[in-house]
Amino acid sequence: MEYDDYLKLLLSICSLAIGSLLAAIRSKIPIIKDNKNLHYVFYIFSVLVLLFAAGVMYFFRKQLDELGIILGSTSILASIALIIFTYIFQFGKEIFKSSELDSIVNKFTSDADTNLIKMFGGDLNFIGNTPREMDENSQYNYLKARHFRNLQILCEIPVNNEQKIRYGKILNDFLASDVELKFYDPDDIDLKVRGRIIQIQGRDKLLIYHRLRSKVYKTIQTDTATAEGKLYLNIWNLIWRLAKTPTEAEIQECKTLFAG
Repeated sequence: MEYDDYLKLLLSICSLAIGSLLAAIRSKIPIIKDNKNLHYVFYIFSVLVLLFAAGVMYFFRKQLDELGIILGSTSILASIALIIFTYIFQFGKEIFKSSELDSIVNKFTSDADTNLIKMFGGDLNFIGNTPREMDENSQYNYLKARHFRNLQILCEIPVNNEQKIRYGKILNDFLASDVELKFYDPDDIDLKVRGRIIQIQGRDKLLIYHRLRSKVYKTIQTDTATAEGKLYLNIWNLIWRLAKTPTEAEIQECKTLFAG
């Protein structure tokens, strides 16, 4: 193949690269929720275009005219932009640092009807390890400010006083609400998720998140119109039925430890 042939091919892939980028921008790649592998197609295509354009510009550098430079540079820039854009819209809306998670959770909670909220709580240390940390925690303060009439919290069986004090503070701070704690044993049932289930005009909405690595979380916002939403709601209902209702003595112990 001669230089002119490569230039024509470069013109074609440059058009494809720009077209793919514009299509991705137009749709914001929403199909990630339905096709978990589509973004790899964008990545592979972008890398191939970038390598081809860079190769043409390198091997034919002595023959490059103004058109060749423009096409090669445009192809490279469009490929890099497509890689960045794909990453942002595939992952940037679902993966957050722990410092960003408070605003996501609070915004989700702000839309809720105030009759009921359900929480996958774990050991509840995400709202602080100590009463002082809880008082300074954005999620905890916003939850109190919403004045939910009923809180249902799935949490781990407390194995130390630190956990019991956390539970006692919740029971103390939400006196105006009907707080229901239920305990599960993480050794038998490890939920591996945290999140909330709210109702908006009577319809269940879910925010689920789990840790990918230290201080990085993947979030899922969904509802029961999706199979994923139905699955998480069924998990909640099943564990809630199986979980242990604390005795009055256990509840009082948590309150006493917090007060003491």
